Amino acid sequence: MIVFVTGPMFSSKSKRIEEYYDAASYNSKDNILVFKPEKDTRDQSFVIPRSGKKIKAILINNLLQIKDYITDKTTDIFIDEINFFENLPENKKLLTSKFFLEREKRINKIILLFEYLNYQKGINIFLAGLDFNSERKPFGIAPFLISIATSTDKLNARCTKCNAAATHTNYKGIKDVEVIVGSDEYEALCPKHWFEAQETKDKDFINNIIKG
Repeated sequence: MIVFVTGPMFSSKSKRIEEYYDAASYNSKDNILVFKPEKDTRDQSFVIPRSGKKIKAILINNLLQIKDYITDKTTDIFIDEINFFENLPENKKLLTSKFFLEREKRINKIILLFEYLNYQKGINIFLAGLDFNSERKPFGIAPFLISIATSTDKLNARCTKCNAAATHTNYKGIKDVEVIVGSDEYEALCPKHWFEAQETKDKDFINNIIKG
């Protein structure tokens, strides 16, 4: 199976991954591989759910690197913060047709690799990460991998304004770059309060959506 655990920040995605990890490693951890992106500088080379448990992870900067660690004994693969892979560069000058063609080929290879490992080699793959960033833009490779997942766990947090189910992540300030790693400047909001937060930042936010 290919399982994708997603939801806004603070929705206990790492906790759910921990539950899957504990079940997979009940007899042995030797056949399990855990990865996380190098750019996620939090917690160094560990995945640390809010329970405080430390799960040792291999740092990679490209998802195709996972094949270098797989052996005939590998049964399960876990990848945390999957949304940090295949992001668009901050420098807009790099967004050339060549960049998009190469990215498309790379994502296609990743999709085929994951499906081969699961369907042909019988390796279970567990992925966790945000599906959207705080501006509701599809986040990195996440949308592509959600589409091939055999199971998707869509989690909610609690809105910091009203305690309703929170499905959106909000950056409290004004971003000057697309990806800001960390949690202190973010909050989970329900859709109603997320839209209100965007209007506070930009009074024309709704009009720009409606009028295009």
